[in-house]
Amino acid sequence: MAALWNCPHCSKILSTTRMCLRGHTICGDCGTKTLCPICKMIICTRAKNFAFEGLVSELGLVLSPPADPDPGPAPAIRLSRHRHHVIKCPVSYCRTRNTFEDLAAHLKNDHKRSILKLSARRNWTRISVRNISSRICKVVCYSKCFFHIFIKINREQGNFNVGVTLASNSLKKFSFSVNNCRARREIPLHGSSPSSTFNNYNYTLKAAHVEVNFFEE
Repeated sequence: MAALWNCPHCSKILSTTRMCLRGHTICGDCGTKTLCPICKMIICTRAKNFAFEGLVSELGLVLSPPADPDPGPAPAIRLSRHRHHVIKCPVSYCRTRNTFEDLAAHLKNDHKRSILKLSARRNWTRISVRNISSRICKVVCYSKCFFHIFIKINREQGNFNVGVTLASNSLKKFSFSVNNCRARREIPLHGSSPSSTFNNYNYTLKAAHVEVNFFEE
């Protein structure tokens, strides 16, 4: 039964999928090749098996780390407990599910045009909330890592709340602030519980824009 969730070519869990013209389902890594490794037919680079990806996510299947004949001392990796977990892509309209190890490559390859790239000089993004009644999402790239920004707006009370999560497998630690506020909050992993993702502080909705600043610790 377990073999159903494995790539027939490399035996990895089918957390990300690609399909060839004959319908063979293989993993995202094997899908980067021009020809299907099973039948040698052309691979449809945009074709995915969403049913497999959804089932793998619902069952909570995770990838097993590759065997290393001489692993040596294990480094202290921040995402060692999370990098093989399957999570949904932070882009709201995308149904793809990936592990933390594959998520950055997916965002870079499939959502490059919709992601704002920040720099050391411009470490902030300004998000318009003029016509937003309840919530807005955005994905940005800063210091070669991807971040998911989620803003909840309460028009009746005239305030808003901001949550930022790290959507990359990285050793770095980041924090963020809102509207040049001195108080910073550490950025948790994407997929964290709402209590750890959002600030406990509600900001007053004074302007038509919300500015989110990023800092590398």
